[in-house]
Amino acid sequence: MKNTSRFPLLAMVMAVSLTTLSGCGNDSGSSAPSPKEVQFLSHVDQAKFYQNQGQLKASVSESTSAIQLYPNRLQPYIVIFETMLLAGNPGEVEFRIDELLNREGINLQGNEQKLHFLLAKSLYIQQKLDKAQDELNFISANFKTNTVEEKLLQADIYLAKGEIEKAKEIFTAVSSANTANTDAQLGLSKVAFLEKNPDKANEIVSKITNSENSTTEAWLWKARLAHIEQNYAAAEESYVRALEDISQVDTMTPQKYSTISSLIFVLRQQSKIAEASRYQEILDQSIPGEIKLRFETALEYFKNSDYDAAEKELTAILDISSAHNPSGVLLGIVKNYQGDYVEAERILSLYVNDNTKPEVIKLLASLQLKLNKASSAVNTLQLGLTKHETDASLISLLGISQIASGLNDEGIKNIEEAMQSAPNDIELKIKYAQALATTGKKQEALEFITKSFNETPDNGRLLVAYGYYLSESNQIDKAIAVTKDWIKKNSKVADGYLVLGSLYLTDRQYPAAIAQFKKAKSIDAKNPLILLNLGKSYSGNKQPKEANDAFYQAVLLAPDSPDTNRMLYSFLTATQPLEDVISNYQQLVKKVPEATLPHLALAELYLKQGSIDKSLAIVSEPRFNNNIVAQKLLKAGAQQKAKQLVTDGKAKEAKAFIDGLIAKQKNGDIDLSLLLANIYYVSNEDTSGLNIIKELKESHPESPLPYEFLANQHFQKQEFESAIAEYSQAWEIKPSELLAIKMSQTLKRLESNEALKPLQDWLAIEKNSPRVMTMLAMSYQETGDKEQAIATYEELLTMHTTNAVAMNNLAWLYHEKRNPKAEELAKKASEIAPGNPAILDTYGWILFENGKAEEASKILEKAYGLDQSSAEIKEHLLAVYKAIGKTFNEADFK
Repeated sequence: MKNTSRFPLLAMVMAVSLTTLSGCGNDSGSSAPSPKEVQFLSHVDQAKFYQNQGQLKASVSESTSAIQLYPNRLQPYIVIFETMLLAGNPGEVEFRIDELLNREGINLQGNEQKLHFLLAKSLYIQQKLDKAQDELNFISANFKTNTVEEKLLQADIYLAKGEIEKAKEIFTAVSSANTANTDAQLGLSKVAFLEKNPDKANEIVSKITNSENSTTEAWLWKARLAHIEQNYAAAEESYVRALEDISQVDTMTPQKYSTISSLIFVLRQQSKIAEASRYQEILDQSIPGEIKLRFETALEYFKNSDYDAAEKELTAILDISSAHNPSGVLLGIVKNYQGDYVEAERILSLYVNDNTKPEVIKLLASLQLKLNKASSAVNTLQLGLTKHETDASLISLLGISQIASGLNDEGIKNIEEAMQSAPNDIELKIKYAQALATTGKKQEALEFITKSFNETPDNGRLLVAYGYYLSESNQIDKAIAVTKDWIKKNSKVADGYLVLGSLYLTDRQYPAAIAQFKKAKSIDAKNPLILLNLGKSYSGNKQPKEANDAFYQAVLLAPDSPDTNRMLYSFLTATQPLEDVISNYQQLVKKVPEATLPHLALAELYLKQGSIDKSLAIVSEPRFNNNIVAQKLLKAGAQQKAKQLVTDGKAKEAKAFIDGLIAKQKNGDIDLSLLLANIYYVSNEDTSGLNIIKELKESHPESPLPYEFLANQHFQKQEFESAIAEYSQAWEIKPSELLAIKMSQTLKRLESNEALKPLQDWLAIEKNSPRVMTMLAMSYQETGDKEQAIATYEELLTMHTTNAVAMNNLAWLYHEKRNPKAEELAKKASEIAPGNPAILDTYGWILFENGKAEEASKILEKAYGLDQSSAEIKEHLLAVYKAIGKTFNEADFK
């Protein structure tokens, strides 16, 4: 009999959409994610988030939106099936999956195993045990491995059938493989109860509920045991605890209904009539209260500029639910205010989507530009423009990002479009001039900014730009004259003195620059840029103490500015012994205890000094738990310390030390665990190291790192077949440039005909990869496929016009084919890399074979002077000397 849905929205979605489920899985038409693609993924992610939070209606709504974008992709359908099971509608799931699996021409996109599992689960819930068993048998017969979920479902079916020993065997095996698996432990408790051992059943479930891994199901089972024993007070306590979780669900599921009904029963058995009535209100509770309260608290902290407190609340939310988008976005903004731009960009990249406010999208793109991720900035802004296509600031920033990515024409066009929307925007005009200059149109930039300055001659920002472009065109005298005239009219504005000082600084007139920057400082004492330039001027004027003071004050004004910290760090390390630099930073961090960058600089200095424990003490502070730079320093310090301990024969202490760091971690990073595994391997305890890797594979299925680590171990032992197997699994999880290279190298060792395929596969994913393109071209060259090598080098040089190695190799290939371009290309390569003896050798030998022996001798002499160990270079030099009648003297090169 056909099941009738009790969820009209679900029925509508499934009935309308399943008929369109066919065809390929990728509708984007491009390897790069389109705005539509990103929107689709956002809806799927939101659907999963709402599902996890019990907001089942919202989950279905988001899934439906995803289906409307791409009706032939299975991801949102699977989310809906899972949501229907949570909502207590297994019959509908059974019907819909059966319909889907039996439809001809359906592309299941690798989801067939998951669909059969969900079907088996729906059948089990309906107690159609034989049919559920058939589905699990089908999975075992047709797929490589059974998932833990499938094994546990099999055990549940055995329990329901009364086959206790079979169930016990599975629960025990799963629990032994992963002691943290509470579902398996819970199964063993049920087995104990059915074996008429209630004490053991209670002991196991109590252990679960007293741990950090307690689950709703565990509390319900504990309540049920107490209920059976008529211990109503204990049953009440456990039912209430279970309802703390269940009440988050925004629909009346069978589980919620039965739990509240049972609670009301045990309350009435204790004559708690009023409380029993009050629990009826729980049915209306569906909003995740803790998340809502913490977010409101974090928002209030943020408004009051208490960023550390806001970060603490937001981190707590994301620990509960990593997919809570508003918290992720706000945490990214908080990290930006704290000056941790690397972490801010990382976090915002995870949570920004096309529904994000334009201001946040611009912030993320700006961070990506700052961190030299121009292509990412372009993608971010294109995403934002899907909903805000007329926003001039987004369009102009897109133009800037495109130019930074090498898309000059598109970039210029977009900034011009933005200016048409906001013709009086001074910042846009300055950005346009910058865009022109960046793309090589410096004269046009000067002409444009001159025109803009003449239209608004009192604007300080335009004066800064005008002075800069005049200076760039070697018109410093004119720039100085213009700036002095501006100062006469605006003598109380710091901009004029800042520009004039910068012009003098550029012209190395240090005393004059100092005088102007001092005037600027007297007007705007809180401007760190003035102090930075003052410090540069003092440095140029050989006044190190004054320079130190100026840079120091700049950092105090902007303690988390990368520019101020970079200048101070560079100046101190260039002019003072390491001990004095450390002393300066020790004093600095006392004055700015809340700042991030000075503390991280001090941690890095301690590492350079060899004071590893002092460095680790800084970066191990809880506030740096999610800071990427701090975590890199922590890993570097940990690696140094562990290496030293192992070298000193203290492997046991090294393991304990790394174990301690891992225990303190809260961000789920696996690098320290990999370091621990490496210590075991170095100590010839391969089995212990392998156990760690196996655990990491299970706990971090989304990470390729455990597979790469194990592959590297195999490679070192020349176990190349095992290495390529692990590399291949890493590639399946996340392809990368380094993986492609390692796989190619391993396949070469195996003398495989497929050795070039990983390189080709990576270039299909990321075309702009000079390292891989160079390796591929060299491989073609080695195998004698010169035409393919030439084509690859030529393609590489269209994108990377200054790649000297590619030029050198292509020049030689041209020379072999008597292509007249060879000599000029080899010359260009030698000019780009004048210190590379191999490149000079190629150029010299091409000159010689082209009949230019005298020129060749000078080039080859330089090459041999750089590398006297090269027999080939010496052989070429001797041949040239013989041709010109010159005697070779080794002493000439000493």
